[in-house]
Amino acid sequence: MSFEPKYIEGQTKSLSDPEDPHTALYDVDDESTAPEPTASFSELSVSGQAPWHINGVQYIAPKTPTLLSVLEGASDETDFDENENTFVFPPGSVVQVEFPPSDDDDEHPFHLHGMNFWVDKSTSSNETNTENSIRRDTIGAGATGTIVRFVLDRPGLFFHCHIFWHMQAGLGSVMLNDPEGTRALVNPSPEWEALCPAYNALPQQ
Repeated sequence: MSFEPKYIEGQTKSLSDPEDPHTALYDVDDESTAPEPTASFSELSVSGQAPWHINGVQYIAPKTPTLLSVLEGASDETDFDENENTFVFPPGSVVQVEFPPSDDDDEHPFHLHGMNFWVDKSTSSNETNTENSIRRDTIGAGATGTIVRFVLDRPGLFFHCHIFWHMQAGLGSVMLNDPEGTRALVNPSPEWEALCPAYNALPQQ
C-alpha cells in the first residue's frame, strides 16, 4: 500500500489570535463517573495486526447498511450478520468497555459518536479513577489497557476505530442504542429513499 506524500504530512495554521492565543476557560462543576454499568465488556479485546478482530470477530460492513436494517425493523443482535459485530442496548444503559493490555498491537483511537465517555483508565496510567474522570469522544485503546464508561442517552449507532482503513480491516463494532427510538427519530427524506434505486441502477463493475 502506498500513499501520496501530501496525504501523510501537512502543515496547519492556528486560527487563534497570535496576540491572545488561549481558548477562554469556563467554570464547570466536578462530575463523577456514571453509576455502576448495566452492561460491561470486560473482554473487548483487540487482537493481532490487520485484519483485526474485536472479541474474535472481524467487522465487515454489511451490504445493507446497519441503520437501514434498523429502519426496516431490526431490533435484536440476531437480526444482524455476525460480522456486523452489533451489540443492542435498551435506552439509558450505562456501558463500561475495558480494553485489556495487548502485547501484539499498539493503541488505536476509538471514537464514540454523538456523546462523550468517561476515561476511567488511560493507556498512560496504571490507576483507575472514577472521580471527575476526564471526558473524551476519542481515546487510545489497547496497548497497556483502557477503561471507558458512557451512558447511552440518545438513540443511534456508535463506536469504532477512527483510522478508516483499520475499520475497513475489521476494527469496528456497532453499539446500537434503542432501535425503536432510532426509528422514531429518523425520518428519511424522498432524496434518501431514492439513494438505493439510484445505486442499484449503476452499471455493474
